[in-house]
Amino acid sequence: MLEEFVTEKVNNDILVPYTKLYKKYIGIYKFHPSSSGLRALFITNKENEEYFHMQVVLRFLQQLYITYLDEDGIPNIFHCRQQIANFQKSKSGNKLYCFTCDIQDAFGSIIQKKLYDIIVTYCNQLEKYLAVRKVIVTKPNKKKLITAKILSEKLKSMKLSKFASLSREKPKLFKTENITIRIFKLIFRQKVKFNNQLYSIKCGVPQGMMLSPILADIYYQYMCKEIFSEYMNSEHGILYRYVDDIIYITDSEYHARKFFEIIKSGIPSYNVKFNPNKIKTNLFVNEPIIITFLKKITIKL
Repeated sequence: MLEEFVTEKVNNDILVPYTKLYKKYIGIYKFHPSSSGLRALFITNKENEEYFHMQVVLRFLQQLYITYLDEDGIPNIFHCRQQIANFQKSKSGNKLYCFTCDIQDAFGSIIQKKLYDIIVTYCNQLEKYLAVRKVIVTKPNKKKLITAKILSEKLKSMKLSKFASLSREKPKLFKTENITIRIFKLIFRQKVKFNNQLYSIKCGVPQGMMLSPILADIYYQYMCKEIFSEYMNSEHGILYRYVDDIIYITDSEYHARKFFEIIKSGIPSYNVKFNPNKIKTNLFVNEPIIITFLKKITIKL
C-alpha cells in the first residue's frame, strides 16, 4: 500500500527523487486509518534548535490569517455551530437548503506557488521589522512549551490561553523578509524519505507538519473568499469552512443550485475536487432530513 502510494505520487510528478548531497528532510511517510481508508501522513522530524523559529512562523501565519482572511479567528467548531444556529433562527419558517462537502486530498492538492503568492501579497503590506515576544505555556503535569507572539501595528493579536504568559525577555526583532524566505523554503523545499530515498514534494504540503494546518487554512480561506464570496455571510446564506470541510446553508434555491454546480465540477484554478461520496444535501429531497457536519453539528431540515 505504501509503495503504491509513493509510486502514484512519483508518476504524477508530485514526488520527485532527490539526489543532491543535502540530506535534511521534513519527515517520513506513515499510514493512519481514516474514514476513507488509509491516509498517508508525515511524521515530522523535530529539531529543538528549529522549534522556536517554527513557532515564530506559525504565529506569524496565524496572525496573518485573522488579520486579512477571517477576523473571527481560526475556524473552530463552537463558532461554526453558533453561526449555523443564528442563521437558522433568522430564517425561521423559511425552507433552507444545506450542503456539506469535503475537499479531496486537501493538503496534497495545494498549488505551492499560488499559496506562496497569497502569503507574499499580505507580507508586502507589513512593516520591514517585526517584534517577537516569547510566550511560555505551562499546562498542568506537562513540560513548559515556548511559543511566540508577533507585535505589529498591522497584525491582529491572538489571545493568550490561560496557561500562557509573556516571557520577561525583551522582544527580538525579526525581519519580515527573512520570515517570508523561511516560508518559501517550507513550501518549496520540502523533502520526505521513503526506503532511504529522498523525494522533493512538488505539490501540496505534508499533512503532519506543524505549519500545514494554517497553510491550508490560508489557501482555502482565500479560495472561499474569491470563489464563494456571494455565498459567505450574505443575506441569503452562510458558508463555513473547517479545514477541508465546508457547509453552506441558504434559503435561496437559486444559490443552492449554483453552489451545487460548483462543488460538482470542482475548482480547477485551485486544483480542488470535492469528494462526491461526501456531498450531502437536501436540495433534491422533499421530506425532512438531518445532516451532520464534522460529526458534532446536527442540522434538522
